[in-house]
Amino acid sequence: MHPEQAAAAIADSLRPERFVVTGTRTTSPRLRHRPTDCVPWELFRGHLLDASQTRQRRCFDSWAVFVGDEDEEPLLAVRLEAEEGRVFVVRSFLVHGHEAIEENGVLTTRPALKWLRELVGSLSCQEYDDLAAFQADLEHLVHLAFVGTSRLPVTSLESPLPAFNLGHLAYFPATESEWYAMRRLEFALRSGDEATAEAYLKRSDFGDLMRMLFNHLALSPWTEFIPRLTRLLLRRPDHEAASLLSYFLRHLVRHLTAYDLKTFHNRGANYPDALAIDLWLRELVGLLDRHEELRQDRLLRRALRQAWLIRKQLEGLPVPDHPTSPGENLRVLPPPFDRLPEEQLLRPEHRRLRLFADQPAEALLTPAMRQMLRDTLHDLDDEAELRELGLAVFLDRPFGVFKVPGEVDRTPLFAYEAFSRSIARHRLRQWHDLGFLDLQHWQNLINKLDEMLLVGVPVTELPGRERAGVVALEDALRASLDFVFLRATRSSREMSRRLLAPWIAHLPDSIQRRIVLPIRSPRSRLFADGNAFLTVYDECHRPVLEFGLAQTTAGPIRYREHAGVEQLAEGLKLLRWWNDAGQEVSL
Repeated sequence: MHPEQAAAAIADSLRPERFVVTGTRTTSPRLRHRPTDCVPWELFRGHLLDASQTRQRRCFDSWAVFVGDEDEEPLLAVRLEAEEGRVFVVRSFLVHGHEAIEENGVLTTRPALKWLRELVGSLSCQEYDDLAAFQADLEHLVHLAFVGTSRLPVTSLESPLPAFNLGHLAYFPATESEWYAMRRLEFALRSGDEATAEAYLKRSDFGDLMRMLFNHLALSPWTEFIPRLTRLLLRRPDHEAASLLSYFLRHLVRHLTAYDLKTFHNRGANYPDALAIDLWLRELVGLLDRHEELRQDRLLRRALRQAWLIRKQLEGLPVPDHPTSPGENLRVLPPPFDRLPEEQLLRPEHRRLRLFADQPAEALLTPAMRQMLRDTLHDLDDEAELRELGLAVFLDRPFGVFKVPGEVDRTPLFAYEAFSRSIARHRLRQWHDLGFLDLQHWQNLINKLDEMLLVGVPVTELPGRERAGVVALEDALRASLDFVFLRATRSSREMSRRLLAPWIAHLPDSIQRRIVLPIRSPRSRLFADGNAFLTVYDECHRPVLEFGLAQTTAGPIRYREHAGVEQLAEGLKLLRWWNDAGQEVSL
């Protein structure tokens, strides 16, 4: 595709009607086209360096979107480098930083507001023959600039822009899809657009959209968004509302089992998950109390049991005056989101608040609900329910493991279910100590737990390490040393089937069905020639596929980016596979 065609697509993609502006805080975006725009430009490990950190400059054909009348930097910029045929999408926002000054011949620094520029992603014109496909990918990158690049906002780039989070400004492509419908619902709730949000109540896929929304939520900063979302779903029939609340609570508990508020989340500084559990648990308890017929639903019973215990565990946790993280605390936000003193973020002993200090979990229960909670513990006689006590969901970017520390990782994100026997034992002990589980039943469950057979990959056998700023399965070592990875989540299994399709297309059809746990190969030496680095297991933990790197040249492992997603530049090499009988088949 010729760069001139790309230029026309860029201009069309940034038309004013693509942007949604709400409230009085944000003016309508203004588009400025600069055919020759020379700006400081240097990329280091995927990061766009600050103008003060580089002397390099590059000239682009730029389309810049400004919101503030006196903004020095555009909120969004799409830059075309015609010679290379590459398009870059960049976003910018104000942060609390420092600037260098000279005082009496001495160089020092002082606090200052600075623009932070972030490279969202890039596109190569040479990779496209279809102009419509190019424009669709470009508009998706611009959309990601607003909503963040990942389902888990660990880094700034993965987090939404403040303008989106606070419901002031959004961007939506012309293409309609379930993903964009979900994001439109999210923005309607963030901005308080009740009419738009209520229109979703009539959709047959309302439940699917709400579950998708939950799985991509950025809860910080804490606003009226979650209460609005809750009020909306409560307008559905009570059994549907209870089902959605149950889904939210069960999956949030799995998340907090993996990333608890004492070790992770900046040691509890960022605690919107706790506030959401409290709100959703209260609403679920109310529905169960009013509708006795709902109390027989196994998943609703599980949600009550799991969420109430987590809510109890969170009582008394020292937290800052409001939930935030060190990165978010650097962002310039409007009132009432005051910047917190750093000692509250970094040192729990300097925090003045205690979570739910005057709201014990027992106070959430009516007599009927207290009895129901006691009854749900009999469900633990079923192995699947007992396993849920120690079940967690961890995230990993297996293809990005070769990146150097601090490098931006845009490789596909996988989610894995893992089980910790020690966490399950601890929670059984808590139920006993709280008076809900008698001695004999507790001992029987402990015996059943000890006899439970687990097949999977122990976290202690993984070959990697924790990666600063990037989620990794080795994070489980900080939660419990006995975590065993059992399977990838359904969406991750489906993604792995798509990613591996070119390598397994000639293999038996049953291979697709047997993909249960695609994971970095246990005990492998990642950089050794000919070694596997990705192994796929079936539900019985038998190997199905084993992959190594296709790259044969010396030096760093290379990646290529396409529409904001990175893949190994040379791809994978299928080393071996096993048939349905578990026998290795020669290639």
